[in-house]
Amino acid sequence: MTPNELFQAALQLRGTPWRVVRSDFSGEPPTLEIGLDFARGSRFPCPQCGELCGAYDTLQKRWRHLNFFQYRCELVAAVPRLRCPEHGVHLVSVPWASEGSGFTLLFEAFVMLLAEQMPVEAISRLVNEEDTRLWRLIIRVVKEAHAAADWSQVCCLAIDETSSRRGRWYVTVFLDAKTHRLLYVAEGRSSLAVEEFAQALVAHGGDCQRHSMGRYGHAALLRKRGVFD
Repeated sequence: MTPNELFQAALQLRGTPWRVVRSDFSGEPPTLEIGLDFARGSRFPCPQCGELCGAYDTLQKRWRHLNFFQYRCELVAAVPRLRCPEHGVHLVSVPWASEGSGFTLLFEAFVMLLAEQMPVEAISRLVNEEDTRLWRLIIRVVKEAHAAADWSQVCCLAIDETSSRRGRWYVTVFLDAKTHRLLYVAEGRSSLAVEEFAQALVAHGGDCQRHSMGRYGHAALLRKRGVFD
């Protein structure tokens, strides 16, 4: 098995139009750069309607991947653009990265795993990436996960307020009292925070009329807003 075949198997590109066409380990400090290309004549689905379209040009893209042993690894590819007859020009989605991301999916998963255990500044030093880039990654992934969350089975809520920083700057925290899963954090500790959560609860499939008081204060306010029975 050649190095290119080995990297192609590791990236799990079988069954896709993509293939590893080169690999280079050089530089100071040494970096592994893996070049990918697609088979000429390949057709890709339009991200809007799924119609298969041919590529008419390409854009050079680069993604940070998991380290190769202790060395930095990056993927480089000429990503095709297609012109859908109905929806116009679109950049093709690649199987190893989210749309618009400069990181591969595996690298993103690694960073999110670390983010549960350590500060972003420590992650930045560990993976040798700017903390601002990592913060953008974390915020995007959290927002996507929050938007897709299903709260239809939440039946018991807990609420508390805490000072999130010096200077008496408060936030109100809402949790699923049974699973202890964090549901929502709202700025402030007034009725507006409760109203904000009530709107989010409905947007995620929850029912304001079926919840019981888990613990903590604001019982009268919550009953008034319909968040708790």
